[in-house]
Amino acid sequence: MICIGDVSVFSTVCQIADVLKEMGCQTCLVPGISSYSAIAARMGISLTEGSRPFHVLPVSDVDLEQALSLGGTKVLMKAGSKMPAVLDLLKERDLMSVSSLAVSCGCPDEKIMERLDKESDLSPEDSYMSTVIVRDRNL
Repeated sequence: MICIGDVSVFSTVCQIADVLKEMGCQTCLVPGISSYSAIAARMGISLTEGSRPFHVLPVSDVDLEQALSLGGTKVLMKAGSKMPAVLDLLKERDLMSVSSLAVSCGCPDEKIMERLDKESDLSPEDSYMSTVIVRDRNL
């Protein structure tokens, strides 16, 4: 079975593999490249260094204000319909210049906006597969 990204990060592959195992099928999970790692590589940036923290957060299941208060780099995934609220809070906290947005990373329609404080025709509503990276100001 093929999936987008890594089989162990926000993926239903493990659940499906369990069902297949119960049916007597043999499965093997092969790690992939997580979307946030691919995005960082495309932009040529480091997500974390040394002892700096690094957080991967599903926007749909966290307190966004609290999440943005965490030290280090934050990767905000699964924003979906909450993307306007994410952008409003990034503006309010003056984080747009250290935030990036990627849509459909690794797909033919991939779009990456390296700084959210710059003008762009990229709309966060373009895709369910939108990821925001809020970089640590110390990197």
